[in-house]
Amino acid sequence: MRRWFAEQKMMVVLSAVAVLLVALTLLFTFVSAWRSPLPIVPVVDPMTIPEAEVTTTLRSIMLRTNEPMITETESRPTTSPTSPPATTPVSITYDGNNMPVVPRGYYSHITVFLDRQIVVMYHTPEDGDPVPLVAFFCSTGESATPTPKPKDKGLKYFTIGDRHTVLKWWSCFVRYPTQFYGEYFFHSIPYELTGSNWMDKGRMKTYAYRELGKKALSQGCVRLSLRDAKYLSDNSYAGMPVYIYDSSKGHELKTPVSLPPIYNSYIYAGWDPTDPEGPYKNKDFVSYSITYNANGGTGSVPVDKHRYIPNSYPNLLEPGSLMREGYEFAGWSLKQNPGEGEQLMAPGKQLRITGNTTLYAQWKPGAIVPTTPPETTIPPESPTVPPESLTAPTEPPTAPPESSVESTTAAITETSSGDPSSEP
Repeated sequence: MRRWFAEQKMMVVLSAVAVLLVALTLLFTFVSAWRSPLPIVPVVDPMTIPEAEVTTTLRSIMLRTNEPMITETESRPTTSPTSPPATTPVSITYDGNNMPVVPRGYYSHITVFLDRQIVVMYHTPEDGDPVPLVAFFCSTGESATPTPKPKDKGLKYFTIGDRHTVLKWWSCFVRYPTQFYGEYFFHSIPYELTGSNWMDKGRMKTYAYRELGKKALSQGCVRLSLRDAKYLSDNSYAGMPVYIYDSSKGHELKTPVSLPPIYNSYIYAGWDPTDPEGPYKNKDFVSYSITYNANGGTGSVPVDKHRYIPNSYPNLLEPGSLMREGYEFAGWSLKQNPGEGEQLMAPGKQLRITGNTTLYAQWKPGAIVPTTPPETTIPPESPTVPPESLTAPTEPPTAPPESSVESTTAAITETSSGDPSSEP
């Protein structure tokens, strides 16, 4: 019996020791956790988060034309997630184009005033009225294809959607398009596409540039100069409100940034004066011409009125009225007298331009073209028609006199190829 009590006493002692060890372990763990520093969470600056690349195509935009737009009752945010706090003072500076340099998301909304043909970008401070910071001359939809207004769609405002660098549009292309409703965009003046759909930045429709701030010419989109279209694209964001009003009465406005004029010269023809890559802004700008040579033929020599930047691929022109007695036109060559078997270039073929280029007409023996047509005999039943009236002229056609650079360029810049109804 005594032995049993001794064993029980030993068990109690061992149990007490075990409990004490467990208690000490828990106490040590608690103290260690209490004294350990909290993990450091890196702070991410939202201004450095890159935007996702826009991959929307024109087809997808057209298919989404009838999607419902944002209404007043929807809760989608209308301010940029990267907007600076309203309490943070922002010192506004201006760049070389007299454009405000502000943080991304600083603008609160965009307004188009149809009566003045201007676009104004506003900043709205906390507990304050909207302040116009910059304005642009624009050209909106003509009467047959007007620019839509939010009130006509049952909305308070439209919202900025997709943004692109360039979009092809039927027979032309536009630069820096920024969507504001369905298939309607802010964008540059349209550019003509070449026959091979090559996007030549020197083929802007200059007559439309001259009408910015003066006349509504578009098919409903809002046209801007290239400089202004890029600035609006860079400083807008998805969900940004866009208001469109018939009248500017009662609104605080801003004088639009001035537009440089277009020069009447081959060097500048077809270029947007605000394009930093073009001859107006780029002191190192280089462009080349193509000259066609009849090479023994007679008639009007084709005239290419465009200038081409290095490594562009224009299409060769048709020979037109060129002809040569006893020969047929065989094609164009970079050599006046190419060697036997050298391949000639047919009209419409693309040629890489690396300098001022002369193309020579090449001729092969063919049907003889008479210089003096045979005399025509007057039938007896037509005695009242004088014989000389039915005789073809004996002199071959000659090329029209060359006009001055200024008058020729005016014809270039004021004439638009393609169907104007297909322009955005």
